[in-house]
Amino acid sequence: CALPISALMAYGTIVQFGEVELPGVWVPPGFVMTEYPTPAPSPKPTPAPTAVPTFKPTAAPSIAPTAVVTPVSTVLTPGSTVVRVRGYNTHTTATAIDGTTDVYQVHADGTGAPGFQVTPLWPYSIVQGIRVYTPYNGHSRDPMKFIVEGRNGDTEGWTIIAEGDLGLTTERNPSGMAIESTPTEPDMAKIHDEVLFQNTVMYSQYRVTFPEARSGSVAYGTIVQFGEVELPGLTVPPGYVLPTVTPVSTVLTPGSTVVRVRGYNTHTTATAIDGTTDVYQVHADGTGAPGFEVSPLWPYSIVQGIRVYTPHNGHGRDPMQFIVEGRNGDTEGWSVIALGDLGLTTERNPAGTPINSSPSAPDTSLVHDEVLFQNTVVYSQYRVTFPEARSALMAYGTIVQFGEVELPGVWVPPGFVMTEYPTPAPSPKPTPAPTAVPTFKPTAAPSIAPTAVVTPVSTVLTPGSTVVRVRGYNTHTT
Repeated sequence: CALPISALMAYGTIVQFGEVELPGVWVPPGFVMTEYPTPAPSPKPTPAPTAVPTFKPTAAPSIAPTAVVTPVSTVLTPGSTVVRVRGYNTHTTATAIDGTTDVYQVHADGTGAPGFQVTPLWPYSIVQGIRVYTPYNGHSRDPMKFIVEGRNGDTEGWTIIAEGDLGLTTERNPSGMAIESTPTEPDMAKIHDEVLFQNTVMYSQYRVTFPEARSGSVAYGTIVQFGEVELPGLTVPPGYVLPTVTPVSTVLTPGSTVVRVRGYNTHTTATAIDGTTDVYQVHADGTGAPGFEVSPLWPYSIVQGIRVYTPHNGHGRDPMQFIVEGRNGDTEGWSVIALGDLGLTTERNPAGTPINSSPSAPDTSLVHDEVLFQNTVVYSQYRVTFPEARSALMAYGTIVQFGEVELPGVWVPPGFVMTEYPTPAPSPKPTPAPTAVPTFKPTAAPSIAPTAVVTPVSTVLTPGSTVVRVRGYNTHTT
Protein backbone atom coordinates (compact mmCIF):
# COMPACT_ATOMS: atom_id res chain seq x y z
CA CYS A 1 0.00 0.00 0.00
CA ALA A 2 1.13 3.59 -0.56
CA LEU A 3 2.67 5.55 2.30
CA PRO A 4 0.65 8.59 3.46
CA ILE A 5 2.15 11.83 2.19
CA SER A 6 2.05 14.81 4.52
CA ALA A 7 3.39 17.31 2.02
CA LEU A 8 5.43 17.82 -1.09
CA MET A 9 9.10 18.42 -0.39
CA ALA A 10 10.06 21.98 0.39
CA TYR A 11 12.79 23.58 2.50
CA GLY A 12 12.54 22.27 6.07
CA THR A 13 10.11 19.42 5.29
CA ILE A 14 11.22 16.31 7.21
CA VAL A 15 11.21 12.81 5.68
CA GLN A 16 12.15 9.73 7.67
CA PHE A 17 12.01 5.92 7.53
CA GLY A 18 13.08 2.90 9.54
CA GLU A 19 15.27 1.15 6.94
CA VAL A 20 15.80 0.93 3.19
CA GLU A 21 16.77 -2.34 1.48
CA LEU A 22 17.67 -2.77 -2.19
CA PRO A 23 17.22 -6.51 -2.86
CA GLY A 24 19.29 -7.90 -5.70
CA VAL A 25 22.53 -9.77 -6.30
CA TRP A 26 26.23 -9.17 -5.70
CA VAL A 27 28.29 -9.81 -8.84
CA PRO A 28 31.98 -9.65 -9.83
CA PRO A 29 33.52 -6.74 -11.76
CA GLY A 30 32.58 -6.81 -15.45
CA PHE A 31 29.70 -9.22 -14.90
CA VAL A 32 26.95 -9.33 -17.55
CA MET A 33 23.78 -11.21 -16.65
CA THR A 34 22.34 -13.56 -19.26
CA GLU A 35 18.65 -13.63 -20.08
CA TYR A 36 16.50 -15.96 -17.99
CA PRO A 37 16.85 -19.58 -19.09
CA THR A 38 14.42 -21.36 -21.38
CA PRO A 39 12.06 -23.86 -19.67
CA ALA A 40 13.74 -26.83 -21.40
CA PRO A 41 17.22 -28.10 -20.59
CA SER A 42 20.09 -26.94 -22.75
CA PRO A 43 21.47 -29.42 -25.32
CA LYS A 44 24.64 -29.78 -23.27
CA PRO A 45 25.24 -29.16 -19.58
CA THR A 46 27.88 -26.61 -18.70
CA PRO A 47 31.41 -28.04 -18.94
CA ALA A 48 32.13 -27.64 -15.23
CA PRO A 49 29.81 -27.73 -12.22
CA THR A 50 28.46 -24.60 -10.68
CA ALA A 51 29.32 -23.91 -7.06
CA VAL A 52 27.50 -22.82 -3.94
CA PRO A 53 27.48 -19.02 -3.70
CA THR A 54 29.22 -17.38 -0.77
CA PHE A 55 27.09 -15.62 1.82
CA LYS A 56 28.98 -12.35 1.51
CA PRO A 57 31.36 -12.23 -1.48
CA THR A 58 34.18 -9.73 -1.42
CA ALA A 59 33.54 -6.41 -3.13
CA ALA A 60 36.30 -7.26 -5.61
CA PRO A 61 38.33 -10.42 -6.19
CA SER A 62 41.37 -10.64 -3.92
CA ILE A 63 44.74 -11.37 -5.51
CA ALA A 64 45.08 -14.41 -3.30
CA PRO A 65 42.84 -15.66 -0.50
CA THR A 66 45.81 -15.94 1.86
CA ALA A 67 45.24 -12.27 2.67
CA VAL A 68 42.36 -13.32 4.92
CA VAL A 69 42.67 -17.10 5.30
CA THR A 70 45.78 -18.84 6.64
CA PRO A 71 46.10 -22.65 6.59
CA VAL A 72 47.71 -23.81 9.85
CA SER A 73 48.97 -27.14 11.19
CA THR A 74 46.86 -26.54 14.29
CA VAL A 75 44.54 -23.79 15.47
CA LEU A 76 45.53 -24.73 19.04
CA THR A 77 48.67 -22.62 19.24
CA PRO A 78 50.93 -23.11 22.29
CA GLY A 79 50.03 -20.51 24.90
CA SER A 80 46.29 -20.86 24.33
CA THR A 81 44.16 -21.41 27.44
CA VAL A 82 43.67 -25.15 28.15
CA VAL A 83 41.22 -26.57 30.71
CA ARG A 84 40.87 -30.25 31.66
CA VAL A 85 37.38 -31.67 30.96
CA ARG A 86 35.59 -34.34 33.06
CA GLY A 87 38.76 -35.44 34.78
CA TYR A 88 41.64 -34.58 37.07
CA ASN A 89 45.42 -34.74 37.26
CA THR A 90 48.23 -32.81 38.88
CA HIS A 91 50.18 -32.52 35.58
CA THR A 92 50.06 -29.25 33.66
CA THR A 93 47.35 -28.96 31.01
CA ALA A 94 49.64 -27.04 28.67
CA THR A 95 51.28 -30.26 27.40
CA ALA A 96 48.11 -31.11 25.46
CA ILE A 97 49.07 -28.51 22.82
CA ASP A 98 52.67 -27.48 23.56
CA GLY A 99 54.08 -28.58 20.19
CA THR A 100 55.97 -31.55 21.64
CA THR A 101 55.32 -35.20 22.52
CA ASP A 102 55.33 -34.47 26.27
CA VAL A 103 52.49 -36.48 27.81
CA TYR A 104 49.05 -35.04 28.61
CA GLN A 105 47.05 -37.21 30.99
CA VAL A 106 43.54 -37.09 32.43
CA HIS A 107 41.86 -39.41 34.95
CA ALA A 108 38.15 -39.72 34.08
CA ASP A 109 35.86 -38.48 36.86
CA GLY A 110 32.92 -40.65 35.74
CA THR A 111 30.75 -37.78 34.41
CA GLY A 112 31.42 -38.48 30.72
CA ALA A 113 34.16 -38.58 28.10
CA PRO A 114 37.29 -36.84 29.46
CA GLY A 115 39.64 -34.57 27.52
CA PHE A 116 40.30 -30.83 27.36
CA GLN A 117 38.92 -27.57 26.02
CA VAL A 118 40.87 -24.70 24.49
CA THR A 119 40.36 -21.02 23.84
CA PRO A 120 42.92 -20.41 21.06
CA LEU A 121 45.02 -17.25 21.06
CA TRP A 122 43.48 -16.34 17.70
CA PRO A 123 39.73 -16.67 18.31
CA TYR A 124 38.52 -17.17 14.70
CA SER A 125 39.25 -20.50 13.04
CA ILE A 126 37.78 -23.35 11.02
CA VAL A 127 38.91 -26.83 12.06
CA GLN A 128 39.04 -29.58 9.45
CA GLY A 129 40.85 -32.49 11.12
CA ILE A 130 42.44 -33.97 14.19
CA ARG A 131 45.93 -35.39 14.69
CA VAL A 132 46.91 -37.33 17.81
CA TYR A 133 50.54 -38.23 18.59
CA THR A 134 51.47 -41.00 21.04
CA PRO A 135 53.47 -40.26 24.24
CA TYR A 136 56.50 -42.17 25.51
CA ASN A 137 54.56 -44.81 27.49
CA GLY A 138 51.17 -46.25 28.45
CA HIS A 139 49.81 -47.57 25.13
CA SER A 140 46.75 -49.03 26.92
CA ARG A 141 45.76 -45.42 27.74
CA ASP A 142 45.77 -44.32 24.07
CA PRO A 143 42.47 -42.71 22.99
CA MET A 144 40.68 -44.82 20.37
CA LYS A 145 37.62 -42.63 19.80
CA PHE A 146 37.35 -38.84 19.63
CA ILE A 147 34.75 -36.06 19.67
CA VAL A 148 35.64 -32.54 18.47
CA GLU A 149 33.18 -29.78 19.40
CA GLY A 150 33.12 -26.03 18.92
CA ARG A 151 31.35 -22.96 20.24
CA ASN A 152 31.57 -19.17 20.14
CA GLY A 153 31.73 -17.85 23.70
CA ASP A 154 31.31 -19.31 27.18
CA THR A 155 27.51 -18.89 27.17
CA GLU A 156 26.94 -20.86 23.96
CA GLY A 157 26.30 -24.60 23.85
CA TRP A 158 28.80 -26.98 22.28
CA THR A 159 28.24 -28.18 18.70
CA ILE A 160 29.76 -31.45 17.48
CA ILE A 161 32.08 -30.79 14.53
CA ALA A 162 33.23 -34.41 14.07
CA GLU A 163 33.52 -37.71 15.92
CA GLY A 164 35.01 -41.06 15.03
CA ASP A 165 37.69 -43.68 15.57
CA LEU A 166 41.44 -43.29 16.02
CA GLY A 167 43.89 -45.89 14.76
CA LEU A 168 46.94 -45.28 16.98
CA THR A 169 49.46 -48.12 17.08
CA THR A 170 51.25 -49.29 20.24
CA GLU A 171 54.52 -47.72 19.04
CA ARG A 172 55.70 -44.81 21.19
CA ASN A 173 57.30 -41.43 20.58
CA PRO A 174 60.24 -40.27 22.71
CA SER A 175 59.23 -37.73 25.31
CA GLY A 176 59.68 -34.03 24.59
CA MET A 177 60.23 -34.32 20.85
CA ALA A 178 59.28 -31.21 18.84
CA ILE A 179 56.48 -31.83 16.35
CA GLU A 180 57.27 -30.52 12.87
CA SER A 181 53.98 -30.64 10.99
CA THR A 182 52.50 -28.47 8.22
CA PRO A 183 48.95 -27.42 7.32
CA THR A 184 48.75 -30.27 4.81
CA GLU A 185 50.81 -32.98 6.54
CA PRO A 186 51.34 -34.26 10.08
CA ASP A 187 54.89 -34.93 11.31
CA MET A 188 55.55 -38.19 9.42
CA ALA A 189 58.61 -38.87 11.60
CA LYS A 190 56.38 -39.26 14.69
CA ILE A 191 53.84 -41.96 15.60
CA HIS A 192 50.41 -40.46 15.08
CA ASP A 193 46.96 -40.82 13.56
CA GLU A 194 45.15 -38.20 11.50
CA VAL A 195 41.45 -37.98 10.70
CA LEU A 196 40.29 -35.28 8.27
CA PHE A 197 36.70 -34.08 8.02
CA GLN A 198 34.69 -31.41 6.24
CA ASN A 199 33.71 -28.35 8.26
CA THR A 200 33.00 -24.79 7.13
CA VAL A 201 31.87 -23.27 10.45
CA MET A 202 34.06 -20.83 12.36
CA TYR A 203 34.46 -21.29 16.14
CA SER A 204 36.40 -19.48 18.86
CA GLN A 205 36.58 -22.35 21.40
CA TYR A 206 37.10 -26.10 21.02
CA ARG A 207 36.50 -29.16 23.17
CA VAL A 208 38.25 -32.48 22.42
CA THR A 209 37.12 -35.54 24.36
CA PHE A 210 37.79 -39.27 24.17
CA PRO A 211 34.92 -41.70 24.94
CA GLU A 212 37.12 -44.78 24.66
CA ALA A 213 40.73 -45.77 25.42
CA ARG A 214 42.57 -48.83 24.16
CA SER A 215 41.79 -50.48 27.51
CA GLY A 216 38.04 -50.00 27.01
CA SER A 217 35.17 -47.56 27.52
CA VAL A 218 36.04 -44.68 29.79
CA ALA A 219 34.70 -44.95 33.37
CA TYR A 220 35.63 -43.40 36.71
CA GLY A 221 39.39 -43.58 37.19
CA THR A 222 40.18 -44.62 33.61
CA ILE A 223 43.28 -42.80 32.39
CA VAL A 224 43.48 -41.35 28.89
CA GLN A 225 46.74 -39.87 27.66
CA PHE A 226 48.51 -38.73 24.50
CA GLY A 227 51.62 -36.84 23.42
CA GLU A 228 49.94 -34.03 21.47
CA VAL A 229 46.70 -33.09 19.74
CA GLU A 230 46.64 -30.89 16.65
CA LEU A 231 43.50 -29.51 15.00
CA PRO A 232 44.60 -28.56 11.46
CA GLY A 233 42.49 -26.00 9.65
CA LEU A 234 42.33 -22.29 8.89
CA THR A 235 42.68 -19.12 10.90
CA VAL A 236 40.25 -16.55 9.46
CA PRO A 237 39.18 -12.94 10.07
CA PRO A 238 36.12 -12.07 12.20
CA GLY A 239 32.83 -12.72 10.41
CA TYR A 240 34.47 -14.84 7.72
CA VAL A 241 32.33 -17.36 5.82
CA LEU A 242 34.30 -20.05 3.99
CA PRO A 243 33.81 -19.89 0.22
CA THR A 244 33.12 -23.16 -1.53
CA VAL A 245 34.72 -22.55 -4.91
CA THR A 246 36.41 -19.46 -6.37
CA PRO A 247 37.13 -19.49 -10.13
CA VAL A 248 40.50 -17.88 -10.92
CA SER A 249 42.37 -16.96 -14.10
CA THR A 250 45.39 -18.82 -12.69
CA VAL A 251 46.08 -20.75 -9.50
CA LEU A 252 49.72 -19.65 -9.85
CA THR A 253 49.43 -16.27 -8.16
CA PRO A 254 52.44 -13.94 -8.33
CA GLY A 255 54.52 -14.40 -5.20
CA SER A 256 54.16 -18.19 -5.19
CA THR A 257 57.39 -20.19 -4.88
CA VAL A 258 58.80 -21.09 -8.34
CA VAL A 259 61.66 -23.55 -8.95
CA ARG A 260 63.28 -24.27 -12.34
CA VAL A 261 62.99 -27.95 -13.39
CA ARG A 262 65.59 -29.93 -15.40
CA GLY A 263 67.37 -26.81 -16.54
CA TYR A 264 69.39 -23.75 -15.66
CA ASN A 265 69.51 -20.00 -16.24
CA THR A 266 70.67 -16.90 -14.42
CA HIS A 267 67.33 -15.10 -14.99
CA THR A 268 64.81 -14.94 -12.14
CA THR A 269 62.23 -17.73 -12.00
CA ALA A 270 59.50 -15.32 -10.86
CA THR A 271 58.82 -14.17 -14.44
CA ALA A 272 57.17 -17.51 -15.22
CA ILE A 273 54.06 -16.38 -13.30
CA ASP A 274 54.49 -12.65 -12.63
CA GLY A 275 51.34 -11.56 -14.48
CA THR A 276 53.27 -9.96 -17.37
CA THR A 277 54.85 -11.04 -20.66
CA ASP A 278 58.40 -10.71 -19.29
CA VAL A 279 60.36 -13.68 -20.59
CA TYR A 280 60.99 -16.88 -18.60
CA GLN A 281 63.79 -19.00 -20.04
CA VAL A 282 65.28 -22.38 -19.19
CA HIS A 283 68.22 -24.20 -20.80
CA ALA A 284 67.52 -27.96 -20.79
CA ASP A 285 70.10 -29.95 -18.78
CA GLY A 286 69.48 -33.18 -20.73
CA THR A 287 67.72 -35.07 -17.92
CA GLY A 288 64.21 -34.66 -19.35
CA ALA A 289 61.56 -32.10 -20.26
CA PRO A 290 62.48 -28.72 -18.69
CA GLY A 291 60.08 -26.22 -17.12
CA PHE A 292 59.19 -25.16 -13.60
CA GLU A 293 57.31 -26.21 -10.51
CA VAL A 294 55.20 -24.02 -8.21
CA SER A 295 53.85 -24.12 -4.66
CA PRO A 296 50.92 -21.66 -4.94
CA LEU A 297 50.22 -19.24 -2.10
CA TRP A 298 46.75 -20.84 -1.73
CA PRO A 299 47.52 -24.56 -1.40
CA TYR A 300 44.16 -26.05 -2.46
CA SER A 301 43.16 -25.77 -6.12
CA ILE A 302 41.82 -27.65 -9.12
CA VAL A 303 43.50 -26.83 -12.44
CA GLN A 304 41.41 -27.13 -15.60
CA GLY A 305 43.57 -25.65 -18.34
CA ILE A 306 46.86 -24.09 -19.41
CA ARG A 307 47.50 -20.75 -21.15
CA VAL A 308 50.90 -19.85 -22.58
CA TYR A 309 51.73 -16.31 -23.76
CA THR A 310 54.63 -15.58 -26.12
CA PRO A 311 57.56 -13.35 -25.05
CA HIS A 312 59.10 -10.49 -27.03
CA ASN A 313 61.59 -12.61 -29.01
CA GLY A 314 62.89 -16.10 -29.83
CA HIS A 315 59.96 -17.80 -31.58
CA GLY A 316 62.20 -20.83 -32.25
CA ARG A 317 62.23 -21.41 -28.48
CA ASP A 318 58.43 -21.49 -28.10
CA PRO A 319 57.12 -24.60 -26.28
CA MET A 320 55.01 -26.76 -28.61
CA GLN A 321 54.10 -29.56 -26.18
CA PHE A 322 53.23 -29.41 -22.46
CA ILE A 323 52.82 -31.67 -19.44
CA VAL A 324 50.94 -30.44 -16.33
CA GLU A 325 51.39 -32.51 -13.16
CA GLY A 326 50.20 -32.14 -9.57
CA ARG A 327 50.96 -33.47 -6.12
CA ASN A 328 50.15 -32.80 -2.47
CA GLY A 329 53.33 -32.33 -0.47
CA ASP A 330 57.04 -32.73 -1.21
CA THR A 331 57.03 -36.44 -0.32
CA GLU A 332 54.27 -37.39 -2.79
CA GLY A 333 54.94 -38.48 -6.37
CA TRP A 334 53.80 -36.36 -9.32
CA SER A 335 50.54 -37.27 -11.11
CA VAL A 336 49.94 -36.23 -14.72
CA ILE A 337 46.88 -33.98 -14.94
CA ALA A 338 47.08 -33.28 -18.69
CA LEU A 339 49.50 -33.30 -21.61
CA GLY A 340 49.23 -32.25 -25.23
CA ASP A 341 50.21 -29.87 -28.00
CA LEU A 342 50.45 -26.08 -28.02
CA GLY A 343 49.65 -24.00 -31.11
CA LEU A 344 51.61 -20.81 -30.49
CA THR A 345 52.19 -18.65 -33.55
CA THR A 346 55.43 -16.83 -34.33
CA GLU A 347 53.87 -13.48 -33.41
CA ARG A 348 55.41 -11.85 -30.33
CA ASN A 349 54.10 -9.88 -27.36
CA PRO A 350 55.81 -6.69 -26.15
CA ALA A 351 57.98 -7.32 -23.09
CA GLY A 352 56.53 -6.48 -19.68
CA THR A 353 52.91 -6.13 -20.79
CA PRO A 354 50.41 -6.84 -17.96
CA ILE A 355 48.11 -9.77 -18.68
CA ASN A 356 44.42 -8.98 -18.19
CA SER A 357 42.78 -12.40 -18.20
CA SER A 358 39.75 -13.78 -16.36
CA PRO A 359 38.72 -17.22 -15.09
CA SER A 360 36.72 -17.84 -18.27
CA ALA A 361 38.94 -16.17 -20.89
CA PRO A 362 42.63 -15.50 -21.58
CA ASP A 363 43.83 -12.00 -22.49
CA THR A 364 42.74 -12.03 -26.14
CA SER A 365 44.67 -8.80 -26.85
CA LEU A 366 47.92 -10.77 -26.45
CA VAL A 367 49.39 -13.64 -28.47
CA HIS A 368 48.74 -16.90 -26.64
CA ASP A 369 47.40 -20.41 -26.80
CA GLU A 370 44.94 -22.02 -24.39
CA VAL A 371 44.23 -25.72 -23.87
CA LEU A 372 41.37 -26.69 -21.54
CA PHE A 373 41.02 -30.13 -19.96
CA GLN A 374 38.88 -31.98 -17.45
CA ASN A 375 40.24 -32.43 -13.94
CA THR A 376 38.49 -32.84 -10.59
CA VAL A 377 41.50 -33.52 -8.30
CA VAL A 378 42.76 -31.00 -5.74
CA TYR A 379 46.52 -30.41 -5.65
CA SER A 380 48.81 -28.11 -3.63
CA GLN A 381 51.83 -28.14 -5.97
CA TYR A 382 52.18 -28.09 -9.76
CA ARG A 383 54.89 -28.94 -12.27
CA VAL A 384 54.73 -27.63 -15.86
CA THR A 385 57.25 -29.00 -18.35
CA PHE A 386 57.75 -28.78 -22.12
CA PRO A 387 59.03 -31.88 -23.99
CA GLU A 388 59.34 -30.05 -27.33
CA ALA A 389 60.19 -26.55 -28.56
CA ARG A 390 59.51 -25.18 -32.04
CA SER A 391 63.17 -25.73 -32.91
CA ALA A 392 63.56 -29.33 -31.74
CA LEU A 393 62.94 -32.01 -29.15
CA MET A 394 64.53 -31.25 -25.80
CA ALA A 395 68.21 -32.12 -25.50
CA TYR A 396 71.08 -30.73 -23.46
CA GLY A 397 71.35 -26.98 -24.07
CA THR A 398 68.03 -26.60 -25.89
CA ILE A 399 66.34 -23.38 -24.77
CA VAL A 400 62.61 -23.12 -24.13
CA GLN A 401 61.01 -19.81 -23.22
CA PHE A 402 57.66 -18.06 -22.88
CA GLY A 403 56.15 -14.81 -21.64
CA GLU A 404 53.77 -16.25 -19.05
CA VAL A 405 52.00 -19.46 -18.06
CA GLU A 406 48.53 -19.43 -16.48
CA LEU A 407 46.75 -22.47 -15.04
CA PRO A 408 43.06 -21.45 -14.94
CA GLY A 409 40.87 -23.33 -12.47
CA VAL A 410 39.34 -22.93 -9.03
CA TRP A 411 40.50 -22.34 -5.48
CA VAL A 412 38.76 -24.69 -3.05
CA PRO A 413 38.68 -25.16 0.74
CA PRO A 414 40.69 -27.93 2.43
CA GLY A 415 38.99 -31.32 2.16
CA PHE A 416 36.93 -30.28 -0.87
CA VAL A 417 35.98 -33.10 -3.27
CA MET A 418 34.61 -32.20 -6.70
CA THR A 419 31.98 -34.50 -8.22
CA GLU A 420 32.65 -36.09 -11.59
CA TYR A 421 31.80 -34.16 -14.74
CA PRO A 422 28.23 -34.40 -16.07
CA THR A 423 27.22 -36.79 -18.84
CA PRO A 424 27.45 -35.39 -22.37
CA ALA A 425 23.67 -35.44 -22.82
CA PRO A 426 21.18 -33.70 -20.50
CA SER A 427 18.91 -35.65 -18.18
CA PRO A 428 15.27 -36.09 -19.33
CA LYS A 429 14.12 -33.70 -16.61
CA PRO A 430 15.93 -31.06 -14.59
CA THR A 431 16.77 -32.27 -11.10
CA PRO A 432 14.33 -31.08 -8.41
CA ALA A 433 17.14 -29.59 -6.28
CA PRO A 434 20.50 -28.05 -7.19
CA THR A 435 23.27 -30.58 -7.63
CA ALA A 436 26.98 -30.23 -8.18
CA VAL A 437 26.40 -30.65 -11.91
CA PRO A 438 23.55 -29.35 -14.16
CA THR A 439 21.58 -26.57 -12.51
CA PHE A 440 17.84 -26.72 -11.78
CA LYS A 441 17.17 -24.15 -14.54
CA PRO A 442 19.87 -24.62 -17.16
CA THR A 443 20.70 -21.59 -19.27
CA ALA A 444 20.54 -21.71 -23.05
CA ALA A 445 24.29 -21.12 -23.07
CA PRO A 446 26.91 -21.01 -20.29
CA SER A 447 26.84 -17.69 -18.47
CA ILE A 448 29.87 -15.40 -18.73
CA ALA A 449 30.42 -15.63 -14.99
CA PRO A 450 29.62 -18.81 -13.00
CA THR A 451 26.91 -18.74 -10.38
CA ALA A 452 29.56 -19.16 -7.71
CA VAL A 453 30.04 -15.40 -7.72
CA VAL A 454 26.41 -14.25 -8.05
CA THR A 455 24.65 -14.13 -4.70
CA PRO A 456 21.01 -13.13 -4.10
CA VAL A 457 20.86 -10.86 -1.04
CA SER A 458 18.12 -9.22 1.01
CA THR A 459 19.84 -5.89 0.40
CA VAL A 460 22.98 -4.80 -1.40
CA LEU A 461 23.25 -1.99 1.17
CA THR A 462 25.21 -3.90 3.82
CA PRO A 463 25.62 -2.27 7.26
CA GLY A 464 28.96 -0.51 7.36
CA SER A 465 28.67 0.83 3.81
CA THR A 466 29.34 4.56 3.36
CA VAL A 467 26.10 6.58 3.66
CA VAL A 468 25.78 10.29 2.78
CA ARG A 469 22.69 12.46 3.35
CA VAL A 470 21.27 13.89 0.09
CA ARG A 471 19.58 17.33 -0.23
CA GLY A 472 18.99 17.65 3.51
CA TYR A 473 20.57 17.97 6.95
CA ASN A 474 20.33 16.50 10.44
CA THR A 475 22.58 15.91 13.44
CA HIS A 476 21.58 12.20 13.65
CA THR A 477 23.95 9.58 12.25
CA THR A 478 23.32 8.45 8.67
